[in-house]
Amino acid sequence: MKAKSLSTLGLLPLALVSQSLAQTFVIEPDNYPNNSVLDHVFPAVSLTTAGADNLPIPPVSFHVTASYDGFGYASTGTNVFGHAGVPFWNTDRRLRMDFNLAASFI
Repeated sequence: MKAKSLSTLGLLPLALVSQSLAQTFVIEPDNYPNNSVLDHVFPAVSLTTAGADNLPIPPVSFHVTASYDGFGYASTGTNVFGHAGVPFWNTDRRLRMDFNLAASFI
């Protein structure tokens, strides 16, 4: 496998459970134009860029974007989750998800 974080690949299905009512949300970067900001596309989850300590990067936070992947890592199309014009993540920049409800699986 090529040296790239798996968090950028494919779609992000989210199953959130609230009072015994399960809802499934899918955040698929291919459903958005290149460089679209995905930080708050669903009220149930916030996507942010975090540092190596998994805390948001202050004072400037990079938006999570649908980013064109010209490297061939996209599992479902041509876009992946990215940030600051970069279509991948590493140990210093991580994709962080904060859920407003309990998540049963990701």
